Parts: sequence; structure tokens; C-alpha cells
Amino acid sequence: MNAEPFAILEQGARALTLSLDDQKLQLLLDYLALIQKWNQVYNLTALREPDKMLTHHLLDCLAMLPALARQLEDRTPVGSEGLKLLHSLDTDSHLAGHHRLHAVRAHLLEMNGDREAAVVQYQLAASRTASLPERNYLTTQAARLRELLPAAS
Repeated sequence: MNAEPFAILEQGARALTLSLDDQKLQLLLDYLALIQKWNQVYNLTALREPDKMLTHHLLDCLAMLPALARQLEDRTPVGSEGLKLLHSLDTDSHLAGHHRLHAVRAHLLEMNGDREAAVVQYQLAASRTASLPERNYLTTQAARLRELLPAAS
């Protein structure tokens, strides 16, 4: 086990107020190693640097857990809290305009039943990513939802 990624992941989980034991942290790092391995074959993500994959994939995903747990406890619509959080991130200089904000917003809008707005967000995300597999996925999501929209009269 490489101590540095483990320590970064442990510190990040603690900052997110997540209680993850050493076994769970190691499982996440093992998962990251699989992403790195298969990314070389299938180009799963545009990120290639292990430290960026750790922060931009694992910790980004873990950051959603507290909000999801609160929503499950409160029984509020799943996407509403996430949409509020995304709105606050729109002004972050590191994230503003990033395709992932649009992709996540599209998913949350879809979960809330706003398919028309979700299509727009999937299209924006697709237009802003440099990764062809991501662009294809996002375009496919937009097309799938567009087919579910009522026909314009």
C-alpha cells in the first residue's frame, strides 16, 4: 500500500466527515488502480495522473455521500439538495463551466423529472468535454431523454 494516496484519501474522507476504516479506504484505492489499468485500454477518463484521479474521481464521488445520506433521512427529492450545491459551485473559479457540473446537473434534473432541462445540460456537458467517450455518452443520454419528451404540437 502506497502511504501517500492512502493518507490523501483518508484526509479527504475525514474532511467530508465520512467514517471509513482502513479496509474501505484500501478498497477505494484498489478500485482506483482498476480505473487506471482499464483507462489505458479503453480511455475511460481524460485524467491520466493518479493524484488527479484520486481527487477528481474518488473524492468527488465521496463528496456526494453526506448530501445523499441527508436526503435519504429527510425523504426530500434526491436531486434538489444536489442542485443547490451545484448552483453554489457555478461561481467556483476551478469548476465554473466545467462539463462535469453540467453532466451532474443533467442527471439530477432527470431524477427530478425535468427531462427538457436535463437534455440541455447533457448537451452542454457534451460540448465542453475533451474526452470522446464522455462526449458520446453525454450525447447518447441527451438523445435518450429527447425521445421521452412529448412531441411538440
